[in-house]
Amino acid sequence: MGATTGIWQIIGAAAWGSGAFASLLVAGTLYARPDRFGTARKALILALGVTGLWALIGALAGAASIWADMADSLRDLAWLFAVYRLFAIDGRHSSLRPVRPLLAALSFVELLQLAIMLLQVSNPIGGLLADLAFKTVTLFRILVATGGLMLVHNLYGGTGPDTRLVLRWPALAFALLWGFDLNLYTVSYLRGQDMVGLIAVRSLRRWYWRCCWPLVCDAGARRCGSARRGPWCSSQLR
Repeated sequence: MGATTGIWQIIGAAAWGSGAFASLLVAGTLYARPDRFGTARKALILALGVTGLWALIGALAGAASIWADMADSLRDLAWLFAVYRLFAIDGRHSSLRPVRPLLAALSFVELLQLAIMLLQVSNPIGGLLADLAFKTVTLFRILVATGGLMLVHNLYGGTGPDTRLVLRWPALAFALLWGFDLNLYTVSYLRGQDMVGLIAVRSLRRWYWRCCWPLVCDAGARRCGSARRGPWCSSQLR
């Protein structure tokens, strides 16, 4: 058992370290391209930077550490804000009434998670209280993952065919992000403990951003250069 745990720790450190590198690399790529994603670009760079910090903390302090969990909440808050800014690409952030209340509710749930974890750091607990705190935070994470998937569905499914060209890869990446989290935390909640193996390889999803986001930028650039200009073109987003 101890040998198995040690192997997962090594795999986890390598996966989370590479995930941090991938996230920061993509953030740098987007930073170097000021004509991509309009007003959503800064939010995406911020979210990728926070994700890189989260992965780095997981690699150094442990993927299942309380510090990685707190950084996880900050990461989700950053991505929720990025999703909201992507709604602004075609102006739906002001026309879809359910978007802001849902984002506010999910953000409030994340802040509750942070409050619980800060209490655990300042006043370590054990026994039944620790189990209750774990199940509460895990249930909150299930709610956030479910809400995030709902937002992604509305983000991609409710837009026009032109805007889908630039949103399809981010939408797929968001679905992978929160879809994995939903399965991870559902299994953890049912088992009453963290799934060490799934947590160890969790940050490998960051390499998806490295592969897909440059493709998104190139596709948007080609489309913007055509006669039929889409709403993702920088001249129309600013």
